[in-house]
Amino acid sequence: MEGAFEGRKEQVAFARGDRADVVRHKDNLSLEGEFTKRVTSANNVMKGERAAVVKHRDNLKMEGSFEGRKRSDAKRGKPVNANVNANGSCQ
Repeated sequence: MEGAFEGRKEQVAFARGDRADVVRHKDNLSLEGEFTKRVTSANNVMKGERAAVVKHRDNLKMEGSFEGRKRSDAKRGKPVNANVNANGSCQ
């Protein structure tokens, strides 16, 4: 063979890529003046003012007679005596 043999280059181990540094900016939120908390306790809880509940009468009225389902007595059948064989079939 003539010339140099060109094949695959040796595998180079992968290196982790460069990352930009994290920049944390100072926030511009600050309290101006004095902060006062609202004082709450279990003794100060009072029932709120609500309007009275108004229940209106319904306008549904029965007109005429009510016909219910007609009931008829069902006839009772005779019990069946089934003789079952060893293989599970009936005679």
